[in-house]
Amino acid sequence: MKKTNNPFPFLSTFLIILSTFTTTPNPILLVTAQNSTSPNNPAVLDTQNHTLQTGQYYYILPATTITTGGGGLKLASTGHNATTACPLAVVQDQNELNKGLPLTFSPVNLTNGVVRVSTDLNIKFTSRAETVCDGESSVWRLDESIGGERFVMSGGVEGNPGRETLSNWFEIEKFDDDYKLVFCPTVCDICRVACGDIGVYVDENGTRRLAVSEVPLKVIVIILALTIGSASSSARLWSGKWLDCFDLLLLDYLAMCGLDYIRRLVANLPIGPSARLGSSDGCVNSDFLTFLKLAKPAFK
Repeated sequence: MKKTNNPFPFLSTFLIILSTFTTTPNPILLVTAQNSTSPNNPAVLDTQNHTLQTGQYYYILPATTITTGGGGLKLASTGHNATTACPLAVVQDQNELNKGLPLTFSPVNLTNGVVRVSTDLNIKFTSRAETVCDGESSVWRLDESIGGERFVMSGGVEGNPGRETLSNWFEIEKFDDDYKLVFCPTVCDICRVACGDIGVYVDENGTRRLAVSEVPLKVIVIILALTIGSASSSARLWSGKWLDCFDLLLLDYLAMCGLDYIRRLVANLPIGPSARLGSSDGCVNSDFLTFLKLAKPAFK
């Protein structure tokens, strides 16, 4: 098994949610999780020093990069199941330039739509990710059934806090001046939980898998700034431009095709293979062409 726990240099342009990538398995510490969810807990901040909000999409990126770094988080098949590629694992993209897939945070207790530290929450990738494995959600869950390791996988359940959904709840915790992702759910008062930080486990294929680790993964949260809501609501691209009348459609095409790819299409420029950051399936179809007609004024 390939191991690594290299640190990454700081990316000053992004807000940090701390956790450091590692592949060293974490010893299981059985503790009784104490409920720390409180409206008085500090809010988590994004790269623009805005509070993280429910109904908002974000990228999670490493706070630091070196030659063994990597990019954002996404879903990938890891070949652990001989009969099917599903469920998918939550992994770090090998390419430092790729932002991965956008995701949302849904706290167990909504307090004015604010995501707070040390609060149980579900983490879910964009709806486009759910089409990969038919009928399976893109909600994160912790799976302890794979080779003795504790990997973060897809297929979790959103909401319904309690014993049956214990593996689906994560927390963002403050760590020095940054943050880290933690598995230590408090949604079940009678449950005893093996708590641990979330880091990276590099498997024999070089895949950087999220897993419980002794060393937390140092990450940043960058706002994509697309609001989930009606098609008439305003949504702001991370590029700083404002778009009207787009919600999940815009989000999905950005995640699937990449902003540069969309800009090239809008400008009627040649598109090379390198311009495409996401899936090659579905980037050019009737729905997308309709989307481009609406989006063109915003990309001038």
